[in-house]
Amino acid sequence: MFRGSKMGESPDLISDLPQSILENILTHLSIRDAIRTSLLSTKWRYKWSTLTDLAFDEKCVSPSTDRALVETNLVRFITAVLLLHQGPIHKFHLSTSFLQCRPDIDQWLLFLSRNGIKELVLELGEGEFRVPSCLFQCLKLTRLELCHCEFDPPKSFNGFSSLKSLTLHQILVSPEAIESLISGCPLLEFLSLSYFDSLVLSISAPNLMYLYLDGEFKDIFLENTPKLVAISVSMYMHEDVADFEQSSDYNLVKFLGGVPLLEKLVGYIYFTKSWRKMGYIGAHGVAALHRYKYSGVDHSYLAKYVLQPFWTRFVKVFPLWMPPNMITLMGFMFLVTSSLLGYIYSPQLDSPPPRWVHFAHGLLLFLYQTFDAVDGKQARRTNSSSPLGELFDHGCDALACAFEAMAFGSTAMCGRDTFWFWVISAIPFYGATWEHYFTNTLILPVINGPTEGLALIFVSHFFTAIVGAEWWAQQLGQSIPLFSWVPFVNAIQTSRAVLYMMIAFAVIPTVAFNVSNVYKVVQSRKGSMLLALAMLYPFVVLLGGVLIWDYLSPINLIETYPHLVVLGTGLAFGFLVGRMILAHLCDEPKGLKTNMCLSLVYLPFALANALTARLNDGVPLVDELWVLLGYCIFTGLLLKQIKPLLGSSSLFFSSLTLSWLKTVSLYLHFATSVIHEITTALGIYCFR
Repeated sequence: MFRGSKMGESPDLISDLPQSILENILTHLSIRDAIRTSLLSTKWRYKWSTLTDLAFDEKCVSPSTDRALVETNLVRFITAVLLLHQGPIHKFHLSTSFLQCRPDIDQWLLFLSRNGIKELVLELGEGEFRVPSCLFQCLKLTRLELCHCEFDPPKSFNGFSSLKSLTLHQILVSPEAIESLISGCPLLEFLSLSYFDSLVLSISAPNLMYLYLDGEFKDIFLENTPKLVAISVSMYMHEDVADFEQSSDYNLVKFLGGVPLLEKLVGYIYFTKSWRKMGYIGAHGVAALHRYKYSGVDHSYLAKYVLQPFWTRFVKVFPLWMPPNMITLMGFMFLVTSSLLGYIYSPQLDSPPPRWVHFAHGLLLFLYQTFDAVDGKQARRTNSSSPLGELFDHGCDALACAFEAMAFGSTAMCGRDTFWFWVISAIPFYGATWEHYFTNTLILPVINGPTEGLALIFVSHFFTAIVGAEWWAQQLGQSIPLFSWVPFVNAIQTSRAVLYMMIAFAVIPTVAFNVSNVYKVVQSRKGSMLLALAMLYPFVVLLGGVLIWDYLSPINLIETYPHLVVLGTGLAFGFLVGRMILAHLCDEPKGLKTNMCLSLVYLPFALANALTARLNDGVPLVDELWVLLGYCIFTGLLLKQIKPLLGSSSLFFSSLTLSWLKTVSLYLHFATSVIHEITTALGIYCFR
């Protein structure tokens, strides 16, 4: 822009344009950028304040990993804009998952009701927001969209006489109130009702032209809709197909008898009777899967400024016909291969493998991170995003913690400490999943996120390929001379010193951040923090049980069989994480899920055998074969061909192996069942 009035300077042509043109320019900007135009010159100051269309979302404020800070800044921003605004506001659009029960929304709606609001869109996150009575005073409304709130019109309310478009999505409202609202809008042309349960609805709208219904409707009557030209119906019904065909309530002729001008009819009917047989999802979960939308924020500078440009180009390597889940699985197999290399060349993770193995570890981990990052981009390229993709991706990531821990254990010759390296990767992962479950948004921090962690690990692999694995076994003062003068610290083994630093500077801050965010959300929803913390119980019991098992074992379990301990515990961890992700996708009530504890049932048997052998010179109270049969009965598997391969002298290895087999079978049953149920519910394929 050129400005100035001195001779020789170009005139400010844009600023001198008519006000209507300037407002048109500003309407093509976000509200945040429109306000920033005040900095251009004094002529532009507050030109935005006369805008009639205002749209707000989380992008209006600076991103932050602190959910409470984003919420506070967003409230302040919207309040300031409304206070400085001049003139009428015709359109107000608020789309955010951060504000649920804030009283500020009531004040904004009161302000809008006095400023001639014509179009109102409220897309709020899950909560208990109750629409205030002032909304029903906005009699000039022509468009109204409400999502995730409670809608209860007062008895004196006679409808919106000018309303032409009405959208209600997952609203808590009585059928009578909906019917009264519809009949009180004589000009209504567009009606969309979605995700209602067991609704009996009678629609009387003489000017209605477009009708969209999605949910569980017991009965629908089109009493007075002579101008209806398009209908789209997605219905969830408890009856089976035979009952539906015989039911007069759903007679198609009866349903369409009052729409003589109908031009387009789209119908989907989901018979939820069969969904009740789904062991993990159920009918409510199927409905939730259809409306689920992923929400995530990645604040990582490394990802944003370094890796994202590379990932954006790399995704074009994959053909459009390749499904995103196949890319995820290919990336996961890189880690499986890496862990197998570690096992082949370092069976107990305490001997140095060839240096090319370290290089292979680093390359395979880099490929895993790349494939894991581009699967989502491939889903957007092919328009195949789904809740199954999120479950598949995060499920593989949960298992990746175990496989990469084993690979790094061979690189750094960690031996027994390999288990603890798995622990420091599993704790933040579980904490992030737990936070996502309660906040509905996956937040990745600026520095100590998974992107930085994986980058640090594959750089460590490449570094070890140069200096050798023995570098990790030296004292810290020898490996890094800078620490040679620090008492006590200089004598710690390098790999263990790294472990301690990761705990202090990565794990503890991340977990504190997770707990803080969940606490703020629980408080805002007036929930129970104890109920939220109960979700951590299975993971704590899993870790505690394995450590007690190792303590009771006279053969030092984790040191003797680190691969089996990490793999078995990692699979149990994958089951816990997968179950929590599934609860989030299916919109299950917040709190501990009983079947999350299934992966812990083997622990009492293993502990009893270990304790008996410890007290009785290695002789178990119950033969390991009976323990295995108990696992088989529990998991529903018929393993008649299993025999005691190692004899009674290998008690603890047998117990560990059987526990591992049980965990593998449980996890595979869970994974395959959930994938089958989700693909059936959504009508999609996992690898197509």
